[in-house]
Amino acid sequence: MAKLLLALLATALLWTPFPVHASTLLEGSIASGFRWQPSPTERIPTNLMLTLGYSIPGVKFEVGAVGYFSDVKGSSFDMGLRPMLALSLPGLPLYLKGIVNVTGLVDTPAHVGYGGALGLRLGAAGLGVFLEAGALSGQQAIAGSNESTWLAEGRLGFYFE
Repeated sequence: MAKLLLALLATALLWTPFPVHASTLLEGSIASGFRWQPSPTERIPTNLMLTLGYSIPGVKFEVGAVGYFSDVKGSSFDMGLRPMLALSLPGLPLYLKGIVNVTGLVDTPAHVGYGGALGLRLGAAGLGVFLEAGALSGQQAIAGSNESTWLAEGRLGFYFE
């Protein structure tokens, strides 16, 4: 009987939910990169992103507002939104991020793409910096017609959580 009670107690402890520390987060970042498809490879406009989100250990739900500068020949100012889901193992500074890329909110037509990123976060006490590299699908006017594109993007930023 004692073994049965001990087994029931162990099972109950294993199935008891652990308290989860949830928090809001704020990120600011700058990025640029290049378009590799279709050829020829060209630099993409620099962009700034302000991100708000919600974080629980191992998972971050984020939405970023992106402003694209017109610092590349043939580009114009544009805005976009990026809903994102970041996954990481607690205690490790690496993370994977899934991205939905909505562009063309100012410079229409709007387009929805997708992508992902691999990142590194370093910080303490809720403050820190991050560096990430990603790939995003998109749509861009090339030689007068809208074409599907793939972009490589490097991003550097700060976070407060």
